[in-house]
Amino acid sequence: MTIMNDSHGEKRLYIGIVVDCHPDEPNYVYLIYVYVLGKVFIGHTCRKIRESSIRVVDNDIVLIELRRYDQTKGRIVERLDNSSSDK
Repeated sequence: MTIMNDSHGEKRLYIGIVVDCHPDEPNYVYLIYVYVLGKVFIGHTCRKIRESSIRVVDNDIVLIELRRYDQTKGRIVERLDNSSSDK
């Protein structure tokens, strides 16, 4: 877990793995498993990832920021390098 501070307060960032992807929804919905917490969360991609046309697929390692008030949902802020897991 990484905690970052900004003008709106602290953000809790976790590394997770994409378990399932639902592209039929208006916004892509992902199920992300966070090993540290041992739970599956619902996530969506942030604007930066959508506008950069970065694709997130099953088994990708991502950085997820959980909401402050609803700890079951979050947003994918970064897709991490998966080159070591492909080999």
